[in-house]
Amino acid sequence: MKISYRGLLKKIYDQSAVPAAEVLASVKTKHNDHRDYYPLIALIASGYLGYTGAVPKADAPFRETLIAHSLQAYSLGPGAQVYESAHVNGGLEELYFYIGPKGIEYFESRRADNKKLLISGFLSLLAGTTVAVISFGLKIIAT
Repeated sequence: MKISYRGLLKKIYDQSAVPAAEVLASVKTKHNDHRDYYPLIALIASGYLGYTGAVPKADAPFRETLIAHSLQAYSLGPGAQVYESAHVNGGLEELYFYIGPKGIEYFESRRADNKKLLISGFLSLLAGTTVAVISFGLKIIAT
């Protein structure tokens, strides 16, 4: 089953950490190569997700491409795999994706916004009901 990246982010947020094999299997494939992992890498680079695998230093040239190559190599199967610049020795079962600080902030702000919306809706309903009851009472008194 392929899920959206927001759905994937929500799943990782709910479970705190998700095995990399499960995450890689849920990535939507369009090109069937490393380019399919760029949206996932964008979530890592922006701080929404963390990854326990090897990540090049922040100033490394073509950092995102190197990560994409290693994710593609992992997705090729168990054992030693080579894809472009990446050489991996399996071990996918030891890798996890976890929620990053921006991911936590995103879901917590959405939760706060939802609470504000519910409180606002309740107060509006209460105000409308109060006005209706008072106007009905004034109408009865006036007649």
